[in-house]
Amino acid sequence: MTEYDKDVLDFLLQQVQWCKYQDKILADIEETLYLMRALAEYRSAHVLPEQEVQRLNDEMLFLEGEVKRLQLDLDHELTN
Repeated sequence: MTEYDKDVLDFLLQQVQWCKYQDKILADIEETLYLMRALAEYRSAHVLPEQEVQRLNDEMLFLEGEVKRLQLDLDHELTN
């Protein structure tokens, strides 16, 4: 194997690792969005006490922050 071949192989292996990392971030985003959808559907299907509504709203805000954080991680990976 030539030095050029080794460099190409190293580059391709790095690309595979990069794609795997991006795939993990996207899977985490998808999982969080499904959870948010389930919470929203639960809330819309039930009459809940105000305290429970507030708890669900707080959880939705937390999950929204997680999606934004993951998106920033993904954006950072795409620019590097």
